[in-house]
Amino acid sequence: MAMTFYTGGDRDRPTFEISVDDPGHGRVSLRRLDDRYPDDDGNQWGDDAPLFAGPELGNLLRIVTNLAGGHDERGGVPSPVFVVSSAPVAVRGTTGRRFMLGRPEALELLPALTRAVILATAGQDRYERVMPNDAISQAPVCVYCGEGAGDSDEASTISGWCLEHGHTPFGTRPFVSWDQARADYARAHTDVTWSNIQHEQDRDADK
Repeated sequence: MAMTFYTGGDRDRPTFEISVDDPGHGRVSLRRLDDRYPDDDGNQWGDDAPLFAGPELGNLLRIVTNLAGGHDERGGVPSPVFVVSSAPVAVRGTTGRRFMLGRPEALELLPALTRAVILATAGQDRYERVMPNDAISQAPVCVYCGEGAGDSDEASTISGWCLEHGHTPFGTRPFVSWDQARADYARAHTDVTWSNIQHEQDRDADK
């Protein structure tokens, strides 16, 4: 399921739009929603917004992380970064215009970009298990064949490994069996359901 993140600026007028149209396919599109750099070809409005895929996506995350941490992108390993002043840099994507980013903005962009990269590389089911909604308990999903992924694109036929050794749950302690992971989920799901019932009963009692 496609997901879009908005960050920077204020709630009504965010600075950045980060789109993951195909979770698990390793690509993210990123555009500015302001006109901070209108004189450069880095004005990311329209269909020519930068798309970052594969190594360019990893490079974008590295650049934003370094800028947020105050590191100089001009040194170290060569990368497609062009210093256009003492503050902003321009980053080339896989397609589209280059993306302009000021150093102070990187700190605003980094948390949402990190989540988008996880979604783009790991897929929806794994994303939900490492970036969980506190109100939702997720059933285990198999690392090898996608069992437990429901209706997502990650679900597939059982693998030879799973036929021989059993399913391997994603995002658990080492050596946790599939049965144990399912039992842990059932227990957690029961606890959440009972907690919600108690909350509703307490709320009704206060009326």
